[in-house]
Amino acid sequence: MIAVSKAVQRCAKAAKEAFNAGGITILQLNGRASDQIVPHLHVHIMPRSENDGLPVSSWELRPGDMKEIEGIALKIKERLSPSS
Repeated sequence: MIAVSKAVQRCAKAAKEAFNAGGITILQLNGRASDQIVPHLHVHIMPRSENDGLPVSSWELRPGDMKEIEGIALKIKERLSPSS
């Protein structure tokens, strides 16, 4: 997976330079619930400019409940333990 991450970083940098983009959106979908259509690992690298009209997210940013976030982090950490 490290090789994939490094390749994505390299390609994103090249795309940003090639298109003189103001930014890059990197998107990887996993599972039907996330709208993944092609059932294998692939990464979308999208050069972006301000106000380009490409809505990538439809969620509203808002502060989270820190106790809830800590509980979620603990559940994830438990599943990352070597015995999992």
